[in-house]
Amino acid sequence: MRHLTMQTGGHMVLADAFATTLFKQSYQMLFATNDKGEHKMGFNVNVEVKTTRELKVAGALGPCFSLQRKTPNVSDTEIGIGGTNAWQLCSADPTTTLAIFFEVSSQQGQPPAGGRGAVQFISQYQHINGTKRIRSLLSPDIGLIR
Repeated sequence: MRHLTMQTGGHMVLADAFATTLFKQSYQMLFATNDKGEHKMGFNVNVEVKTTRELKVAGALGPCFSLQRKTPNVSDTEIGIGGTNAWQLCSADPTTTLAIFFEVSSQQGQPPAGGRGAVQFISQYQHINGTKRIRSLLSPDIGLIR
């Protein structure tokens, strides 16, 4: 059961009855709302990582599965769920964490010229009110350490 919960981003409450205080508190936290009365979660989340040629995406760890997009910025070395630069999550809330791993690409054993790279994270999700939202984060000028 734990594996299923981790892969889908689900929740598991160990309680012997639905009437227990532990279950009720966990249920209330899961469906907490913001100031507008909306639930703090997104559904059908897609995360894509784009990099400059100095970096390659090695993989991700978290409640996600691969979208199997093999692009030139995908590393041959896989860490976690690798072999892609895009992943999908069933749902996400403010406590959802996804770790992305990178590899410094080199040609013939030489470090990349300039020693700098950039990463762009693009996330798309369906908001609880039904609208599709896209967020983009750019991390320019990352120093590369071997």
